[in-house]
Amino acid sequence: MRNEFLYEKPMPVGYINDTVEDIHTWFSENPLKFLQAKFRNSSLIDMVNEVVTIFEEGNPNFKIVYSLFGRGLINEVGEFITIYKLETLENSVHKLIDMKMYVNNTSLIIEKLHLYFDSSDLTPTLTLKMEEDKAFLKKGVYWEKSIGRSVVCISAI
Repeated sequence: MRNEFLYEKPMPVGYINDTVEDIHTWFSENPLKFLQAKFRNSSLIDMVNEVVTIFEEGNPNFKIVYSLFGRGLINEVGEFITIYKLETLENSVHKLIDMKMYVNNTSLIIEKLHLYFDSSDLTPTLTLKMEEDKAFLKKGVYWEKSIGRSVVCISAI
């Protein structure tokens, strides 16, 4: 499955994107729909692994990343950073309670992606696997992994 769409830069407001694309690909095998279904139906550790992989392969487009978790964007615009949250989280297997993205206003790079899960989902076995396999560091009440210019955080509520 092609995932290049994850790394396309967001277009500024008013810009008309006239990039030529193979429209057949979007109707027959929509990679975004496939990835959304994968996120919503995978286990917590598989979803975290997929998030880490996405960030390891480059700086993903924040508009596409938030669509993997749900719909309806709420934002708080700051001088240097905009914080994005979702109105509706869509997941069926794991209990994602909240998601926040901290996006640099100039570069539009996700500086921090913070995922909040139900504490019953974060079992000791799972947290140990997260720390060993994906090198998350325990920082008080959450786990953190720096990937390039971004940080992925996992918290239990």
